[in-house]
Amino acid sequence: GFQYCDWQLAPAERAAWHLLSSTGVTPVECSHGRDAHATELAEVERRASTTLKWVTAAGIDLLSAALDHLTLARVGLIRAILARPLPQPTLDLPHVAAAVNGLRNAGRQDFIPRGLLTASLAEAQQIAERGPMPLHLADVHLHRARMFRDKAELAKAAKLIREHGYGLRDDELADAEEAARSW
Repeated sequence: GFQYCDWQLAPAERAAWHLLSSTGVTPVECSHGRDAHATELAEVERRASTTLKWVTAAGIDLLSAALDHLTLARVGLIRAILARPLPQPTLDLPHVAAAVNGLRNAGRQDFIPRGLLTASLAEAQQIAERGPMPLHLADVHLHRARMFRDKAELAKAAKLIREHGYGLRDDELADAEEAARSW
């Protein structure tokens, strides 16, 4: 469920980061407008909300509940960016804390960087480096590069993505490298 939702969120997340790029232009393959991903986001939200209710009612599987909270937090963040890319509104994402706390309670250090990417890149980087978790570290560098228009972070992300064959991030990396030409 979580991996499917992660995959399903990728185009909307890519469009959101494109809106934050210096060009302000979203390519056709990412979005045909800010509302183009509303259906995808609603479907991911429905899936995560449904499974969260199931695992909460059963009182088991801390990891699944935490990952559902993480998915819901990401949906909220992506929606906020698509609705208003700059300046960013103050986000009220109660699922972020529930996701990170749930991942810690489940004893799953390997998933904590995903939750922290949504809330705090510094701690995510520390855990990913200590792990070692190079794919999570690539995500940290790529997010930093896009958020802060940082070419040094982009170079670090590109190196890790290519070195480890992290194909899921190839399109996002290409978008960021294109946007970086105007940074």
